[in-house]
Amino acid sequence: MNAHATLKRFIDGTPAPPLTDTDDVAEIQRRLLTFVSPATLEHLCVELLQLEHPDETWWHVGGAGDGGADGLGYTHDWIPSGRVQCKWYFKGSRVSEVFRPCENMRQVFASLIHGPVEQDVQGAEFWALEHVAMLVKKHAKDLPITRSLRIAITFPTVGKYASSYGRSSC
Repeated sequence: MNAHATLKRFIDGTPAPPLTDTDDVAEIQRRLLTFVSPATLEHLCVELLQLEHPDETWWHVGGAGDGGADGLGYTHDWIPSGRVQCKWYFKGSRVSEVFRPCENMRQVFASLIHGPVEQDVQGAEFWALEHVAMLVKKHAKDLPITRSLRIAITFPTVGKYASSYGRSSC
């Protein structure tokens, strides 16, 4: 999605094509590729790990100079339990380009666009677009982004909130 074109449409009051509710995994994948930025992907993966592992605490720590960890997980005793690294586009071909083996720690590498990726780090998980989309569908009711992407949730079409959306007052 072109940010400048989107902002111009918003300022001009030109509506974007509407998104309809969906729980179709292929459509979820398309929406992830269209609307999710690299930074949003980092936050999304941390949220998914928190939902997948509710007994752990996951924190987003990504950014320039993050040392190869966009998110860190801890046990309830604050013992490190995992890390996640996200690449919207991964040019490499092996998980070992991102992680080295690390015992007793969950390692998740997520990428939306990539070529064939060899899983050559024992214990590390690779989350491709398809896997991320399945997790988004699974946890749709608990992820705020699914409201924006209109994933697997039924939204009101009448009433107080529905009538105010989609109208520009700028």
